[in-house]
Parts: sequence; C-alpha cells; structure tokens
Amino acid sequence: MKNKTLATIILLYLSCIQTYGQLNFDAGSQFKSGVSYGTMTDSRDGKVYKTIKIGTQTWLAENLSYKTTTGSFAFDLDESIAKRYGRLYDWKTATTVCPQGWHLPSNAEWNLLTEFLEDSIAGTKVKATTGWIPSKLVGNNNSGFCGLGSGYRHEDGTFGSLGLNANFWSATAVDSELVWGRNLYYMSEKVNIRKYSRTNFYSIRCVKD
Repeated sequence: MKNKTLATIILLYLSCIQTYGQLNFDAGSQFKSGVSYGTMTDSRDGKVYKTIKIGTQTWLAENLSYKTTTGSFAFDLDESIAKRYGRLYDWKTATTVCPQGWHLPSNAEWNLLTEFLEDSIAGTKVKATTGWIPSKLVGNNNSGFCGLGSGYRHEDGTFGSLGLNANFWSATAVDSELVWGRNLYYMSEKVNIRKYSRTNFYSIRCVKD
C-alpha cells in the first residue's frame, strides 16, 4: 500500500512538472515552424508583434499586451505571465486599445476566420501546441494563429482557467450588458461563440484595418 501511495505521489509530481513546463513556455516558442509571419511594431511601447495572414485577413499572431493605465491586468497580477500570454482587458478598453491601423474584430470578422478554417475543426487549427494543459485535443496551430490558454479575470477580481481556456472579445455588442466573443477550450476542436459580460477581462486579438 505504501509503495502504491508513493507511486501515485511521484506520478502527480511528474504531471505537475509537465503542466508547469507547458504553461511556463519561453515567450515566442508558440510560433509555428515553417509558417511565414509578418511583423508589426506598436509605436506606443515599441513592442514588435508577429502577424499572420489567414484567408483575406491579417491578424496579430499573439495576444495584445499593451499596458493601459486602467482597464487591463496581467493574469494573477504577474507581469511575467503577461509577457507570454498577453494582458486581459475589459470590453470598454478593448474597443479602443488596438494599435493604429488595427482594430478589435467584429463578430462577422471572427466568423470569417472560423469559416475559412472550417468551423468544426477551427479551434484545433488556431491553438498553439504550448501554453495549454497537456491534452491530445489541444491543437496543431496549422493556421499560425498561436492561440494560448490565457484564462480570464472576472469583475470580482478572481482569475482562472490559465492553460484551459482562451477568451477573446469582439467589437459587437449583444445588448447593454453582453458582448459577442470567442472561446477556445483545451478539449474542444472548435472556436466557440460566447456571450460575455462587458465588465469581465479577456484577451484581445487585433485584426488589420
């Protein structure tokens, strides 16, 4: 019995090491080898982002990480996580924070992306192969979009789902409280459409004007 308990502890320990390694990846290692990326420099802070053309659209190939004075947070208030996963923004901030020449995608622009990548497996094609809790359904990143499991911050200040979910804003409101958005789940092959509260904090992917 003692040997069995020890073996279980060792397996859990090794699992934790593997999971942490996936979530604590080196910034930039999520990019797909062999994919032709462009670049864009945010003149506000000098950060250089990789960009990717998918169909007729050009997207940032990484989450926005511009630090605003209000309306954005690093996950768990840890700036080292923000360097890898980008920052989390409320919707009001999200609608104005993309760099010049870029904008927050509308619901229709998200639809255009997922339709081009084939809706039923678009999630697999946009998810990076690192930055997620290990699972056989994480993704292959064949589109070069490099979606990461960046989690969320709720209005009450709680953070969650790092490595499990990615949540992205759209610019399209549902009503006075809710906004259309997109969700990537580590065990799903789809890009899921969601209705999000404007006061929560999610990731941003800007698309070129």
